[in-house]
Amino acid sequence: MLARRRSRHAIGTCTALLLGACSTVPPAGYPPHGDYAVVADYVVPGDGRLRVPASHRDLVVHELRADPEPAGETFGPGHERFWLWQAGTRVSLHCRFRAYAGPGGTVPGPAMVLPGARRLREVQP
Repeated sequence: MLARRRSRHAIGTCTALLLGACSTVPPAGYPPHGDYAVVADYVVPGDGRLRVPASHRDLVVHELRADPEPAGETFGPGHERFWLWQAGTRVSLHCRFRAYAGPGGTVPGPAMVLPGARRLREVQP
């Protein structure tokens, strides 16, 4: 009988912990953000480098792929990341990311994260 009570108590405790975990909400100071899934179309400039987003404090890149695949990769100062192709190559960049509001409180959208795209379109993740 004592074992049965302990078992019920353990089950009740686990259930309460699980229910509490499901109802957790971010703290009030949680920064504003936006989640995006986009395809950006580019024509590679004359230097053969296309700037692509890289994760940092205010940006989390969940997925990044290109069609066609890049021939290489290089990095610049700060958070700059470049993929390499022959100049004039038409590239479709598929990107899923979360952008957090900067000091001004504005959440950067796809046009700010993927500058220079000839066409941007949101897609289902």
